[in-house]
Amino acid sequence: MEKLIALAEAELKSFYLPYFKNENELQTFLDTVYEMDFDDRIPRQMIYQIQRFVTLSQRIEEIYPPRTGLRLLFLRIAMESLCTLDKRTTKNNPLFYSLFVDCFSEAANNYILGNFELTACYYASNDMAIGHSDLTMSDILTIIKFIRNQVVHDGVFWDFQMFNDNIEIPLFTHIEAQKLKLECVNYTENANIPIVYHFETTLQFDVFIRYFTEACIQYVNDYIDHLKNR
Repeated sequence: MEKLIALAEAELKSFYLPYFKNENELQTFLDTVYEMDFDDRIPRQMIYQIQRFVTLSQRIEEIYPPRTGLRLLFLRIAMESLCTLDKRTTKNNPLFYSLFVDCFSEAANNYILGNFELTACYYASNDMAIGHSDLTMSDILTIIKFIRNQVVHDGVFWDFQMFNDNIEIPLFTHIEAQKLKLECVNYTENANIPIVYHFETTLQFDVFIRYFTEACIQYVNDYIDHLKNR
């Protein structure tokens, strides 16, 4: 048992080390998490859930070639696990998403929203264009949720491509759906009419996953601050 615990701890440190300046900074973070055990073990559970599901998102290509749907599935599960563990929120409570959006750094916002853009959207039935502004980080999380639902409920994980390893040549992708609603779109017609969304992406998965994981770490830190200030 002690060997298994030591192995798990080593894997945990190996996963988190790239997100900290050095081992001392990482150890300070872990010590802060472990110090909460006497009062609330949720932070410890959070950091292990982040490790598990981000790792699955990174390694899924060992089973299938890079598939956005499968990668986003595990990132969405990571978010759902944080939401479930966080006593401030519930699964259907929008508070979690506003809290999580705020955990993305300015650099993360600039990179993600600068490399994944909504270029056009229109009603599928009549090709009537719909006005829109720039995507928000809330829109990005909404898209992740939508793709997760496609994978889980419809078994579709190959159509939509959010990531593009070739930053020199933009990749064009689209979603056709009636249930996907984005903050940046000015809807005017019946909500049940399918809408086609066109996107342009130069978003690299490795960069995106780093910013996503940093946001998860910030979420844990914010939750610890919440516990200390109760």
